[in-house]
Amino acid sequence: MHVKKILSALATACLTAALSGAAGADEAAVRNSVAKLLRDVQPDSVQPSPVPGLYEVVIGARLYYVSDNGRYLIQGNVIDTETRENITEAKQAEAKKAVMAKVSEDSMVIFAPEKYQHTITVFTDIDCGYCRRFHQEIEQINDLGIEVHYLFFPRSGPNQGAWRKAEAVWCAKDRRAALTAAKNGENVESKACDTSAVAAQYQLGEQVGLRGTPGVFTSSGQYIGGYLAPAVFGFKDMELQQKFPFSPEKAKAKLAELGWKDSDGDGILDKDGQKLTVKFLGTKGRYPMDAEICEAVQAMWKNIGVDAILEFFEWAATFSMIRKPQLDYNVYCLGWVTTNRDADYTLYAQFHSSQMIPTGWNTNRYRNPTVDELLDKARSSQDREERKALYAQIQDTLAESAAWIPIYNTKEIMVINNKVKGFEPDPLEYLLPLQSVWMEK
Repeated sequence: MHVKKILSALATACLTAALSGAAGADEAAVRNSVAKLLRDVQPDSVQPSPVPGLYEVVIGARLYYVSDNGRYLIQGNVIDTETRENITEAKQAEAKKAVMAKVSEDSMVIFAPEKYQHTITVFTDIDCGYCRRFHQEIEQINDLGIEVHYLFFPRSGPNQGAWRKAEAVWCAKDRRAALTAAKNGENVESKACDTSAVAAQYQLGEQVGLRGTPGVFTSSGQYIGGYLAPAVFGFKDMELQQKFPFSPEKAKAKLAELGWKDSDGDGILDKDGQKLTVKFLGTKGRYPMDAEICEAVQAMWKNIGVDAILEFFEWAATFSMIRKPQLDYNVYCLGWVTTNRDADYTLYAQFHSSQMIPTGWNTNRYRNPTVDELLDKARSSQDREERKALYAQIQDTLAESAAWIPIYNTKEIMVINNKVKGFEPDPLEYLLPLQSVWMEK
C-alpha cells in the first residue's frame, strides 16, 4: 500500500507537470500568433477562458479569443447558454476599467461636488447635442453625489472643428469654465500649448470601443441604470444591478428551498402535483427587438425550471389587454418614456394607487401607502431640495420591493444632413425640437 501511494503521488506529479507544460506551450503559441497577426503587439494578459480550447487575450481594453494552437482568433461575445450570462461583457468591463484607471486626474476636466459617492468618466464632444444637454445638467448630476471626469472625444477626428475646440479648452487657464463656455457655443481663446492629451484621450476612446458621445462609464466600467435618466429632476441611481444581480443558481436554490423540484425529469419544477408555470404577455413590434428580448427572458426562466408560456398579439391588442382592470397574465413586458424632465411624471403615474388602470397608468397595479404619501408630498412641495429627497426615498422603496426590473434602455440614432444647423436631440422619446433649427444654403 505504501509503495502504491508513492507511485500514485509520483504519477499525479508527473501528470500535473505535463499539463502545466502543455498549458505553457499553448500560451506561448497564442502569444506568438497574436504578435504575428497584430504586428508584434504583445497582449497584456493571456489566460484560459471558460470555453475549453480557447484562451482569453486582453490587449488594452480589447478582448479576443484565440484557439489553443494559435491558429484561430475570434472577436465577439461568448454566451453561457445555460445561465444566459454574457461572459465577454464582464471581462471587457474589467479591461476597460483597468485602462481608464491609468489616466491621471490631471489629464481630465473634473466637475465634482463637495461630497460624492460615485465617479463617472464621460467621453465628450463639444459639438455633440447630447453632450451639451448632459453638461447643462452637470449641477444636478453633481447634486446626486456624482463626480464627473471629462475626457475629450471629438468624433469628427483630428484637425476638425470639434478637435480644435477641445484643444482650445485644454490650453485654457480655467478648463472647467472654458469647457462650459464651449458647450454653450461660445468661442474659447487660449494660448498655444501641448495638446497631445486630446489625441491621447481620443485614442483611449477608440481603445474602449466608443461609438458615440457622451460615452459614460462608471468606475466599474458599467453604465448607470434606473427608472429615470440623470437629466430628469429627481433621478437617483437605484443600483438595481447590485441589488438584484443576475444569478440563476441563486434562483434555483431559492425555489428548491420553497419545495419546488423536478420530480419527473422534464426540466420543469413541480410541487404537490402542480407545474411551476407563469403566463407571459410579450410585446412585438413596439420597441426595438422586443419580441426577441421576451423570448430570451422565457429561455432564462426555463433554465431555472419555470415554464413561461409566452404569447404575442398585435400591439393594439396587447396594449388594450394591459389597460384592462384584470390582466390574465402573471408577467408582461412594457416600456415607458417620460415626456418631461420631472420625476413626478414617471413616479406618480406609474406607482400612485390613485392612478390604477383603466383611467391611469399604474399598469403594474402597485399599491403602497408610504409611496402614495411621499408622492403627494413631493408633488405639492415648492422646495426643490425637499422634493429631491422625497423622490430619492421613493426610488429606494421601489428598488427594495423590485416593483420594476428594467431590462434595457434603447439608444436613438439620428442621421442629419450637413446643411441642418442648430438641431439638438432631446432625450425624451416623442419630442423633436425644431424651434432653433435652420437650413444652410
